[in-house]
Amino acid sequence: MHILTDAQRIFFILLMWADFVFAVGLHIWYRLKVVKKYDAVLLKSGIPHQSFDLMGGRIFLYMRAALSPVWFDKMHRKENLFDPKLLAPHVTRFDKILMLVQLVVIPLFFILLFIL
Repeated sequence: MHILTDAQRIFFILLMWADFVFAVGLHIWYRLKVVKKYDAVLLKSGIPHQSFDLMGGRIFLYMRAALSPVWFDKMHRKENLFDPKLLAPHVTRFDKILMLVQLVVIPLFFILLFIL
């Protein structure tokens, strides 16, 4: 087992908290910009997000719809939730980058927390 020096511990703590603040900022930005845009698109199609949102799960579903729409067909979610093809014309490259960065930054926080 490796023991961290005081300087290393302070570095990891600062890095961990910077990562946490960055992750929270990205998540707020994602909710305000991307999730609201997708909610509006689905509402125009007659699908209110309240019909499938359980405890904020639509954020994950929108990520799945944008990054891997085939998952909806495999898991038979398209019939019960929404068709990801409705969102496809509105998904931008920036949306996908924002989603992927969130999927990296949040686990990085927990990895750094585990190191300490």
